[in-house]
Amino acid sequence: MLNMLPMLIQLSENDRRILIALCIVLIIVFVVIAYIAHGIKSLMKWHGKGIDQYMYGLCKAGLVKNPKEFMMQVLKREIRYLYIKTRWAFRIGLSTGLVLVLFALIFRPSGEGQPLFAFYGEALDNLRIILDWPRGRFFGIDNFVVDWPTVARWPVPQFNFGSIITYLSVIVAGYVIVVLFIYVVGFIGKLLRAKDKSDEVFAKDLDSLKVDPDEIESLDNINIDGNDVDGQQ
Repeated sequence: MLNMLPMLIQLSENDRRILIALCIVLIIVFVVIAYIAHGIKSLMKWHGKGIDQYMYGLCKAGLVKNPKEFMMQVLKREIRYLYIKTRWAFRIGLSTGLVLVLFALIFRPSGEGQPLFAFYGEALDNLRIILDWPRGRFFGIDNFVVDWPTVARWPVPQFNFGSIITYLSVIVAGYVIVVLFIYVVGFIGKLLRAKDKSDEVFAKDLDSLKVDPDEIESLDNINIDGNDVDGQQ
């Protein structure tokens, strides 16, 4: 580290500015990723609590007797719940995709001799923000980004029939992705809680065993069925 100090001191003002900008960008990226990870973890934990509503009663009534039955009950119910909550998103997504394909096949908006979905890529390209990144030399690297960009082109949406179909399909795709993300994350969170609680509920842990010395004098008199060794209840 000390060997790098002379090199850092000799850096030009522009190079120092670039280094500071890179550090800021890295910090921002790290913070954003950390917040996203924390949000996903919190969402999974919140969804995971959902199994308590039905598994508590089943366990207390003795209808679930071991971790395997516990997991099977949760898995069966949550697969059905996931299907119910996502089925319309799937149907809407598939219907939109089918309409898009039929439109491309029948009306050929891309024109003769062009790829079938060329119109789709063109419509999306018109929505892009094009940035002009200043480039120069930095630490011996040519063509390195050396400053903040300027906007070379703002989105220029088109409102012909092909573009409108494209924009609607993108909105539908976004909706499907959000719905699937929320409920799949919830599904995973519930399975993780089920795995954790199934081991905890049915754990045979001597640390949690409380023995009344007036009723029982030795652990030798206890078996796993709750009977004493003489067969008495």
